[in-house]
Formats: sequence, C-alpha cells, structure tokens
Amino acid sequence: MTLRTLLLIVFVSSSTFICPNQALSAQGEGFYTVEDIVWKKGEDHWVYTIKGNQIPAYTRYELFSPHRLRLDIAEGAVSEELELPLQLEEGPVGTIRGKAVADEEVNISRLEFLLEENSEYIVQGKGNDILIKVASRTEGERKAEKAGKGKEGEKHISAVNFHSRDDGLLIEIDAGSPIHSLEATEIAVGQDSPPRLMIDIDTVGTERLALEAPENAPVSGVKAEPYEKGSRLWLD
Repeated sequence: MTLRTLLLIVFVSSSTFICPNQALSAQGEGFYTVEDIVWKKGEDHWVYTIKGNQIPAYTRYELFSPHRLRLDIAEGAVSEELELPLQLEEGPVGTIRGKAVADEEVNISRLEFLLEENSEYIVQGKGNDILIKVASRTEGERKAEKAGKGKEGEKHISAVNFHSRDDGLLIEIDAGSPIHSLEATEIAVGQDSPPRLMIDIDTVGTERLALEAPENAPVSGVKAEPYEKGSRLWLD
C-alpha cells in the first residue's frame, strides 16, 4: 500500500493545537533545575534568560501555527517557586509554558515561548543559563504585516487538523472556502528514508507551519510553505 492510499485529504474547518501545561517540578541529583525565567528590553531586542543550577543539555525547535520556540531540556526540572505558564504583557513573547515529557531513556522538561509571527531570535548558552534574544518590532511593522495578510477574496490556510480512522489518517485543511485544484506527488527519498507526499495547492496562501501528527499515525507530520502563487505541503 502506498503512502498516497493511506491518506485522505479533505478541506473543512478545524481547530488549532494547544499544548497542555503540566507540572514540571522534580528533585534529584543531576537534574538541571530551572530556577527562574527573567526578561528585559534592550535597544533593539528583548532578552529572556532561563536561569539554572548547572550547565544544561537542550535541543531547540521552531514551530508554527502558532509561532513558538520549543526548548527540550534533558534531565530537567522546574523550581516549585516558578509557576508556569507565565503571561507577559509586553514584548514579542506573549506566553511561556511548559510540560514534562516522558521518555524511555531520559526525563525531559519542555519549555515553549509563544512568539509574534515572523519574530527573529537567537538562542545561546551562557554558563548555567540559556539566553533567548528576540528582535523588537515597531508598531508600524506589525500593522504593515497585518495589512498584507488575508486580503479580501484571497484564500488562506488557517488551520490543519488530524483524525485517525480505520482506513488511514484524515487530514483536514481549512482554507475558508472550497479548494478546486491541487496536485499530489509521491517522492521516494531513499532506502533509509520514508517516502514523502508533496501537495501543491494553487491560489491558496499559507504561512510557514509545521505540525506533528498523532502518535502511531502513518505520517510524522505536515509542513506547509508558500510556493509560487499558492502553497506547498509536505507529508513524511
């Protein structure tokens, strides 16, 4: 059975993914403890500092829809004095949230920083701390970006949702109105790599996004990007 026959693609309304918050507190020798998260505004950027008790081992990801920075800290814990999520009233980060991730080999504390769309940032370690520097954006830049999106009459992908079914995986893509034309191409990457399904949708715009599929689904997730006069979706 090919990847194409495992997937059913329809175009209807759907809901966005919201990551649940879970308790992250843990104690024990060898754990990297997030003791505090502080932030301050610089001349042209904001700095968010994750303060810890030892040099951290972490992995960073950038995710979209909504735009967010994810940090997975190995053998991590959060101080009981630090209550998550944090709601920030100023700056390019609106919310800082976290959850504990179960793993067979290592305990992971996951922190997510919800960013303004198209925010530019860098992540770097400094001793026991992790620094996230996010460029400031003027009110004029925000208004110009908002005005350039979703012009009247244009179709735009606003949400993607997954539904497990007995005969495969249903992927729902909401463009606000019917989609009349698309082209799907299966690409064989190599013996050691899974096949990819490339879907080009004409005259339908999108922001860059990456969504994880449910556990044990026939795809690992969906990525979307602007392409020519429409959108290109990738399914692994």
